[in-house]
Amino acid sequence: MVLNRRRVWKIIRIVWVTLGVASIFVLWFGMTTVDLPPDTFTSDARVEIVRGIQSIDFRPRPDNPKQTGLIFFPGGLVAPESYAPMARRLAEQGHPVSIVRLPYHMAPTPAYQAMVFETARDTMAASPRPWVVGGHSRGAMLATRFAYSHPARIAGLALVGTTHPREIDLSGLSVCVPVIKISGTRDGVARQSESEKFRHNLPPHTGYVQIEGGNHTQFGYYRYQLLDKRASIDRETQQRLVIEGLLMVLRPQGRPDCL
Repeated sequence: MVLNRRRVWKIIRIVWVTLGVASIFVLWFGMTTVDLPPDTFTSDARVEIVRGIQSIDFRPRPDNPKQTGLIFFPGGLVAPESYAPMARRLAEQGHPVSIVRLPYHMAPTPAYQAMVFETARDTMAASPRPWVVGGHSRGAMLATRFAYSHPARIAGLALVGTTHPREIDLSGLSVCVPVIKISGTRDGVARQSESEKFRHNLPPHTGYVQIEGGNHTQFGYYRYQLLDKRASIDRETQQRLVIEGLLMVLRPQGRPDCL
């Protein structure tokens, strides 16, 4: 009886470890890039691309220092390259974009979050201009924390596919700092019903873009996300609508009292 019990527990441990390893592989594989457009990372006469240790930068050619830039935090476990097509298209329209690399693709601890915030500040210091901060999913959570800690240093806030801010109150953010929140009606991860619970944490002047048929995964170019729903529009359509939404905060209508 003792031998059988030991054998049962050994089998349970083997199954448990196997399932754990399999789950990690499924998560990793799902978050890898897919269907990137050709020449996404090829510099040309319009965009210079620099793939650094802390970030992937898309720099317009020529660069106008008066044009607003975007510092973008990726979703948790998502390869930062998944947001490269979006970044390139914005850079082609004159807006530099810096996709911040997250340690372990998560920045899981306060110390790691401090590191990515330092990367954001370094980007701002290296290229003085108005900078919008934004992110997708967990990356949007990081963007809200950066905005909360540095309200005077940002020119806008862009939240994509997220229920955040949940634990942070940004309702008092200056009207001179435009805010946009972009969601998909088929998002099975950042559900709109959950997001609505925290609307009070955003300022009254926040703009909302709801992409009909858009899901969580198609906010980037990666394979799939567990718990997500199937989109009823294609990735290119969703990406085009995301870029239109981001341009609303990168090119806000001027307010005389903010000039």
